[in-house]
Amino acid sequence: MKKEVGVKEWNIKYINMNKYVEVLKACDSFKVDTLFWNHDVLTHEENSLRNYPAPWIKKTIELLQLIEGKVVVEIGSTRRELVQSCLNYYNNCHIMQPAQAPPCCQDGHSTHFWVDAGFETYTVDIDSNCIKHLENQYAYHLKTPIPENLHICIPQDGIEFLQNFDKKIDLLFLDGWDKGTNQYAERHLEAFLAAQDKLADFHIISIDDTDFNTESSGKDKLLTPHLLENEYVKVLWGRQTVFIKQKLKKMEMSIGEIADRFSIIKLKSERTVVNCKEEFEALASELQNIPDVANYVRQLYEINGRIWDLESDIRKGKEGELGLEEIGRRAIRIRSFNGERIAVKNTINTIYKTGFVETKINHASA
Repeated sequence: MKKEVGVKEWNIKYINMNKYVEVLKACDSFKVDTLFWNHDVLTHEENSLRNYPAPWIKKTIELLQLIEGKVVVEIGSTRRELVQSCLNYYNNCHIMQPAQAPPCCQDGHSTHFWVDAGFETYTVDIDSNCIKHLENQYAYHLKTPIPENLHICIPQDGIEFLQNFDKKIDLLFLDGWDKGTNQYAERHLEAFLAAQDKLADFHIISIDDTDFNTESSGKDKLLTPHLLENEYVKVLWGRQTVFIKQKLKKMEMSIGEIADRFSIIKLKSERTVVNCKEEFEALASELQNIPDVANYVRQLYEINGRIWDLESDIRKGKEGELGLEEIGRRAIRIRSFNGERIAVKNTINTIYKTGFVETKINHASA
């Protein structure tokens, strides 16, 4: 009877550096003078001078496109209707001052811009009035139907929504629980924790209202330290703070690969002075839970031992102790033993239903 054994996630971590470099380059070009406030309650005049979210939203969309993101979840929906002059400001915010923007743009209108960029957007808010703002925005100001990629999840509690969400999130935008309300900082941290296991391998976290240099700080007071402690990279800050992270993936190793690796490490521990005790013990612990695999491990140990000896002979040959013809014969034998080794690994993977069947290409170089 064939036994089913899961593929082992081995601790060989890797990361796509190309995407990181692209994102960091894009962030380097973001140069916006930011006002940080040293008091919590702003006057009407101060609010008009405060940085508007548009530049941060625009750059975040660019970053999301660079990582090929598709799904946006925003906690805290649009609370002011977007009009044509808002679009004009958004398109020209790189040359316009906040005071030149319509006052409603202090809200950011993020929902519209996520949707307009083509992302599947889930907008969540506890306030049912947000539905009216969205409906009026599309019906009266933009004169278009509500887009199919806009999913209005209102009224709903943001944390409960995230706990039940069943898709991978590429951008989590946190703009709920107004600054100054009860436990606003705790709620934003809790929302992130609720979404943690739904986040895509490469994802973005953006938090609004982070431009307060006060004891009570902004909406990220607890979340920013938590993200930094968990290896997130802060790439934008000011009115909004934006983090990126690519989850480190683990290389999958089949049972055949584990057995082969174990036999090689065993040989290395016996024939060299290299300290490989930790890896040897880790591989051995994996194999001891796999029934009836010991015979295959012995076969791999013998085959890899012969390959080791032949490779050692070839190294000596390079020092003039073997002729070229004899080196060639040994290389052919190594190729033959490698074929046997792959056959054993394939047998293991077939029996235990793990990994892929490996095919040896018949190169002369073995």
